[in-house]
Amino acid sequence: MDRIFVRLLPAIVLCAVLFSFQVVCAEDNGETIQSVVGVDTLPHVVWSFPSLLNAHGTDEIDYDMDATQFTSYEANVRFNRFHTALGLSAVVDDNVVGEVDRYAGYIAVKNIFIRYSQGKIKGTADWNGSLATGMAPAIAYDHDVRSYEINYMFNDNGPDKAGMTAGWYVGMGYTTMTVPIEIHTMTTTGGKENQIYGVPVYDDAFEVTAYCAQFGFDTMLGDMAKGRVKPGDIKFFAHAQDTLGFGQGTVSPESAAWAEELNPGRTFMNKDSFIVYLQNDSTLGFFWAPSLLRGHAVLALGYNLNFSVIMSFSGGASDATELGYDASFGLLRHGPQFRAYATW
Repeated sequence: MDRIFVRLLPAIVLCAVLFSFQVVCAEDNGETIQSVVGVDTLPHVVWSFPSLLNAHGTDEIDYDMDATQFTSYEANVRFNRFHTALGLSAVVDDNVVGEVDRYAGYIAVKNIFIRYSQGKIKGTADWNGSLATGMAPAIAYDHDVRSYEINYMFNDNGPDKAGMTAGWYVGMGYTTMTVPIEIHTMTTTGGKENQIYGVPVYDDAFEVTAYCAQFGFDTMLGDMAKGRVKPGDIKFFAHAQDTLGFGQGTVSPESAAWAEELNPGRTFMNKDSFIVYLQNDSTLGFFWAPSLLRGHAVLALGYNLNFSVIMSFSGGASDATELGYDASFGLLRHGPQFRAYATW
């Protein structure tokens, strides 16, 4: 029982602090946060591994990435069926993000918004480097990208304070993705200060998991939550979010074995590495509130640009018997975004 309490204590304390902060802010400005639920979708997402975000380049791998769909669901009310239908328990089961979500639902703080995002990285790639036993010169991949966020939207100074000052928030989240990347191996004749690159391999299923902290603003969501949308409104909106995360990257056993074969006499180091995750997500566009719906719903169209960088700190080889590696990479995602939100 004591161990369970200790595991849940951070989530309980965080929710209690947010609830207290919400009460104080509400008393200061008398503003009521409305219930909001919405969906954002990018029906034609273009993915790439640009050289600007990949310090080592993608020397031996040529990508042909398919356009896919990327969708986010957002709400500041807890719908149990909503969570179950989206499979959220599978994303944050048995971790602190899931515990915070549960307790936030119990205390019903409407300033807390949940956001679940899902998409796919899909396509083919040609490998131009050396081949180990079992390595194919061409690969196909179809992997999931998922994130779950809990964000706290700040109150401001009242219903007249709209525009770029509306909708600021901070939060925490959990991100998982599987990506096809080039693994840059590292060798040494002695000492970590004498690293040289060995023979690289690919990993068509490199796994990334990260706990994240994020902050940003969404002027459309802020206006809706604060009741500032009027029937017939057509407004410009901006959304931007910066994310910093820490977690783990995992090289597949097959790729580790290929690396050892192509770099004989050396043993692949720990397949799990510490990673730092950086992301920026931005959208600019316009939203419209149909008069028929009396300001309780909006439709929006914008363009989304997202880039993420994963820095892998796997470490170099310490001596001639070890095989180090670097699995760092950067991703760019962009495309038109449609948004549909309702409030009551």
